[in-house]
Amino acid sequence: MSLCIWRGPSFFTGRKVGMYLSEGPSDNPATGTDVLQVYFESTESIGRKSEDCCWKCPEFIGRSCYVGGYQGPTIFKTAKDYTYPGGLDDAIARVKWFVRMVRIGADGDPACLPAEGMAVLRELLRKLAVPFTGYTHFMIQRPELVDLCMASCSNLKAMEVIKKHVPNASTFRKVQMGETIMPSEKICAKIFGGSCNECTGCSGAGSVNTVMPAHGPSEWARGGFKGQANVEARKRLEAWKDKWLRRGVGVVERRVP
Repeated sequence: MSLCIWRGPSFFTGRKVGMYLSEGPSDNPATGTDVLQVYFESTESIGRKSEDCCWKCPEFIGRSCYVGGYQGPTIFKTAKDYTYPGGLDDAIARVKWFVRMVRIGADGDPACLPAEGMAVLRELLRKLAVPFTGYTHFMIQRPELVDLCMASCSNLKAMEVIKKHVPNASTFRKVQMGETIMPSEKICAKIFGGSCNECTGCSGAGSVNTVMPAHGPSEWARGGFKGQANVEARKRLEAWKDKWLRRGVGVVERRVP
């Protein structure tokens, strides 16, 4: 079940998109079960990822995004309407019992929100008053997201470009096996058995720049694996983790709120 707290035109395409909340605890161990998932879904492209919410995201274009479009139909069909005046407060009352953290963009990029939708998102975060995490591939185009989201990037050059245009942005960089990690970066806590709600380290400006091993479907395919759950893929990931633990590069103690 989901709760729709806003509908309106996509910042990218002008077609209608919606902002939805998960009505119950998440079953995603990587983020933590007490995390409120915030989805951005196109109401005109149900069941598949589209430019309405993802625009020209390199992960969307390269089909390497780890988030599939399969959530769309369920989110859309089960959604309860809370877009009426005062609806946000009613929606918060339904979810506040389990929320310890908010994940902005469990599907879709928050940059798809126009100013009106962004105001609703900020009001949601203000009223819940819990830690949050979010990511965008469009920090340069939407610098107003700098205090809400990490700037996603796939290489050091992209990281440098983002820092040039939005100096106070914190980055979340996808790295390949054996790639250099900069002194200003830490490795995502998930690699060491942590979760988002334990770390709370990806909350926009002021956060530590973070790196994560490539984990979309195309990256695993290029390694000759059929999926992330494949035993050999797991061994490869463990080898990567062990390498960086031995070198002590980019490793910081896990932050626990």
